[in-house]
Amino acid sequence: MKRTIILFLVLSLVLSGCGQQQKESGKKKLVLASFGTSPELENQVAIFNEGNERYSIEIEQYNRYEEGDGIDRLQKEIVSGRGPDIINFGREYMITDIVGNYTENLSPYFQKMEEEEDICFFTNILQAFSYQDNLCVVPVGFTLQTYVGRSSMVGNGNQWSVEDLIRCYEENREKKGEGFMIYPGETKKDVLGSLLMGSIENYVDWENGTCRFDSEEFCRVLSFAGQFPDTLNLTEDFSAIRSFQNGNALLYPMVLNSVFDICRAEIIMGDPVNYIGYPVCDESSNGSIIQASEMVLAISGASHNKEAAWEFISQLLQTEYQENFCHGFPINKSAFEAQVQKALHTEYEDGPDGVKIPVAKDEVRFEGETGTPIYQIEGSQAQILEQVIGKATISSSYDSTLHAILLEEADGYFSGDKTLEQTVAIMQKRAMIYMSEEKKDF
Repeated sequence: MKRTIILFLVLSLVLSGCGQQQKESGKKKLVLASFGTSPELENQVAIFNEGNERYSIEIEQYNRYEEGDGIDRLQKEIVSGRGPDIINFGREYMITDIVGNYTENLSPYFQKMEEEEDICFFTNILQAFSYQDNLCVVPVGFTLQTYVGRSSMVGNGNQWSVEDLIRCYEENREKKGEGFMIYPGETKKDVLGSLLMGSIENYVDWENGTCRFDSEEFCRVLSFAGQFPDTLNLTEDFSAIRSFQNGNALLYPMVLNSVFDICRAEIIMGDPVNYIGYPVCDESSNGSIIQASEMVLAISGASHNKEAAWEFISQLLQTEYQENFCHGFPINKSAFEAQVQKALHTEYEDGPDGVKIPVAKDEVRFEGETGTPIYQIEGSQAQILEQVIGKATISSSYDSTLHAILLEEADGYFSGDKTLEQTVAIMQKRAMIYMSEEKKDF
C-alpha cells in the first residue's frame, strides 16, 4: 500500500511538472517529419521556434530506405491520424511519395501569399511539382539537368525527340569521322543511364502505374546505346575540354544550379550554344529536367495546425531568405531576379598597392585541367537562363530502383547474351512487377 501511494505521488509530480512546463512555454508543438538531415532545415526551425510565440517545431527523422519503407510508414501514420504536421521529403523526392492524397493542396496558400505580399514564383516550376491539379509539395529551390551543344551542331530548336538526337549524332559523326563522340566518357551503360536519367518520364506513367519499355522508341534508345564502347578508351593526353573546343563531342550533360552556370557551356565550347535538353515525346515539353535541390516541403493532410505549418513553410519562401539561397535556383522569382542583377556586375577587392582586383564568382574546371574564372554574366546570358528556366515543364521523379533494374537487364543485351526483343520484354515485365508492388496506391 505504501509503495502504491509513493508511486502515485511520483506520477502526480511528474505529470504536474509536465503540465507546468507546457504552460510556461505556452507553445503548441508541431512535428516535422524529415527524410534526411539538413543543417539548413534545422537552422530555419530554430529561427521559427525563437520568433513564434504560439508554436514550436520538433523534427523527427525518417528514412525512406528503412526496412518496411519509410514513406509507407509515414503514409500509414497520416491515415491513422498520428502523422506529423509538416513533411520534408528531401532532394530524393519522387511523385510516388504523395500519391494517395496524404498532403494538403498548397495552391490556395500560394495564391493568398502572392496577393497579400506581392511575391512572384516560378509558376511553371510549381506546376511541374503538381499532381492531379493539386500542388502537394513545394521545393524550396531547384536545379535543371539538361543537354547542351553547339548551335551549329544541334540546331536552334527548343526540343528534340530520340530520333532527332540519333540523327543529329549520326550526321555529325559522318562529318567529323573517327573519334567523334556523343560526349566525353561515353560507354554503353553511361549513355543509356544518362538518357534514362533525363527522359525516363517518356516511358513511365506513375499515375496509372504503367510503363512502355517494350516500345519501339525505347528499343531505339537501347540499340543506340549499344553501339558505344564497353569501357572508356582514353589516351593519356585526352582532354575533355579540348574535345568540346575541337567539335569532337556533340553534347555536354550539365546541371544548372546557379546563375553563373549559364557561362559554362560557352566557355567550354567557345561558340554559341543551345540548351536543347533530353529527348521528349510531347511536343509541348522541353527536355530540361527540373529537380528539387534541397528541401521539398508539404503539409500533412491530417494536421490540425495547417495554418501554423504554412507559416513555417512560407518563412523559407520569403524574398529575403530566397535571395541568399545557394543550393540551386530559388523558387521565388523576385529573389532569382535579384541574384541575376548582382551577377551582371564584376565585384572588386583591394589588392597590393591599392590595385583593384576582380573577384571570381565561380570557375569552369575539368579534372586535371586549369580552371577558367567567371567574374560576371552577360545580359544575353541572363536572358538565355531565364528562357531555359521558363520553358522547363518536367520534374524528375527519378526512381533509383527502377533505374537499376533497367541497367541490370541491359547487360544481357550489351554482352550479346540476349537479343534486343528478349531484353526489353524482361525489362517491361520486371518494371511492371516493381510498379505494381511498390506503387500499390495508384
